[in-house]
Order: sequence, then C-alpha cells, then structure tokens
Amino acid sequence: MTSLSPLARKLLAVALLLAVIALPLLLLYALVVNYQGNRAEIADKRDQLAKFEAIARYGARLDTKAPDPAAAAFAGWFLPDADPAIAAANLQAKLKAMAQGHVVDVIQASNVKPRTMAGLTLVGVHLEMMGRAEGIHATLADIEATQPLLIIEKANLRADPAGGDPRYDPIRLSFGLEVWAALPAPADERGKSP
Repeated sequence: MTSLSPLARKLLAVALLLAVIALPLLLLYALVVNYQGNRAEIADKRDQLAKFEAIARYGARLDTKAPDPAAAAFAGWFLPDADPAIAAANLQAKLKAMAQGHVVDVIQASNVKPRTMAGLTLVGVHLEMMGRAEGIHATLADIEATQPLLIIEKANLRADPAGGDPRYDPIRLSFGLEVWAALPAPADERGKSP
C-alpha cells in the first residue's frame, strides 16, 4: 500500500469504508423486505382462514342441500332441461353442431313427439344429413361419446344418387336417423324405484 499514490490510497480507503457501511445496510434492507413479505403472507393466510371458517360455519347447511350422491353420479346422463320442447330444441342444435363440425350438411331437422318409457320422458330429433363417409362416421362417434346419453333409432344410410362417378369422385352419403335422450325425472319420482 506504500507504493500507491496518496490519491489512490484515499480512494481505496473510501471504497473500503463504503463497503463496510453498505454491507450492514444491505443486510438490513434484506431483513425489512423479508419481514414485509412475511407480513403480507400472514395477512393472506388470515384471509384464507376466515373464508374456511365461514365455510365451516355453513357446512351443516351445505350438507343438507347437497344432491343425492346416486342422483349426482348419473346426472350427466340426462338432458339438463326439464321442458321437453326446450330440451328437444337444444338437442337439435347440439346434433347440428356435431354434424357441421365434421363437414356434414344437415338437410332437414325436426323434433319427434316426446314419449314416456320406463318412467322416463324421452325427447327425440330426426335428422337428414349428407356428407362424406368419414364425416358421417365421425358424427356418429361424437353422438356415441357425448353426454347426455343419446340413443340412435331408425338409421337409414344410402348413397347420394346425384353423386358423380365413384371411381373418381368421393361418394357422398345420405344419412337419416332419430336420436333420443332422456329428461331428468321429476323430483317427486326420483325416490321411487323403477
């Protein structure tokens, strides 16, 4: 250090002094930031605890209003609408969307008169569609895999007579079917066994 000039020695001393002063200040700053972060986390945990306590206070009431586990397990099998006309219209719209999603044209769609079978009210939709075999197949796969459960009746498949030469053009199929779905049983009948 004796070989340094007096100005360099002063600068080095100031740098060491600043380092000695800055280190505790940085530690103090880190402690303050950590403390504030912990306070925010504690406040958040208090809010969450208050929400859980509020839920726990109303737990008994929530349990009495909970659906029957058996009814809840099979609720997805039925159409969500209780009115047959609305349920049929929604089912028709859903089936049209499925068909159009696979480039299948819906030529005609109509509601079928609801019927009752085994204590359930069934609503039906009749569809006349036209499209390529792949699209018809994909539409049927969607109908099979969807919830609520859908039942296909009276399917009619035939080649489109206006199609071109099958050696060169893809064959278009005309496909007619009836699709049925069940409405949920009225509340007074749910407790009865079929």
